[in-house]
Amino acid sequence: MNALTEALLIEIEEVLAIVNERRADQVARFDTDLAELSGLRAALQEGRGMEDARIKVRALKQRHQPSEDRKALLKTQDVRVRMRAPQDPVGQPPPRTEKPIVRQAPSRVVVLGSIQRELSQLDGRIVELLVDEGESKSGPEVCFLSDLRAGLLAVQKELPEHDVLLQLVNDHVEAVEATFKDLRTGGIARARRFFEHDRELLGRLKAMVRADGQKKNDAVKTVEKLSEALQKARKTLDAPPADVSKISRELEDTLLTIHKVLHERGFVAARSLLFSALRS
Repeated sequence: MNALTEALLIEIEEVLAIVNERRADQVARFDTDLAELSGLRAALQEGRGMEDARIKVRALKQRHQPSEDRKALLKTQDVRVRMRAPQDPVGQPPPRTEKPIVRQAPSRVVVLGSIQRELSQLDGRIVELLVDEGESKSGPEVCFLSDLRAGLLAVQKELPEHDVLLQLVNDHVEAVEATFKDLRTGGIARARRFFEHDRELLGRLKAMVRADGQKKNDAVKTVEKLSEALQKARKTLDAPPADVSKISRELEDTLLTIHKVLHERGFVAARSLLFSALRS
């Protein structure tokens, strides 16, 4: 097996891990909604919670109504509106139709400038953290920012010429900028960003472990523990939590643990341009 095939297999395993995790999230949400509906039905049968049930049931119905039913409903409403509308008088000019706004892709120079500006912000924040808080306290955020920086450097190195790919790169840079702002803001926004980054890195670790083909070893046990920790963190963030600082510290510790295991296995933070851009 050559290096290209091995790298592609690892990437396939990584995508499989992401899809399976998203499927598990969807199943968990469906189970939660089913449990809530069962509770509402029991309450109504006992003559309780009429107003509360009405609001929740309509919200759940809107969330789970098939898209085709929604389209049919909108089409029916549109027909009713047109049937009630008065006929245009003879000789009146046809209604003006505005042309759709076409989003123009940024130029290569603009994208390169955005990358360099964001790299400058990341570098400044890393230096600020190391000077003000020291390496021990600032470790998790410095680690996170270093990952973002490595990804931008990889994008800058492989900057494409095609407009479509340039737009993807620009979207990726904007996503990095939004993440950086949330980290500075703190609170629940910061905790969610750590959770998303932990989950992404854990997906890569799962792919590497699966590529090894060994069913039971220390790495597999570590992945299982980290997966359970992130599942618990996701449920806590969905609440949202009363004590944000506690869940933030747990997610920061999880990031350091994942990074330690990845570096022991020779993982490099920077990813390929196309895969990183399409993932964001």
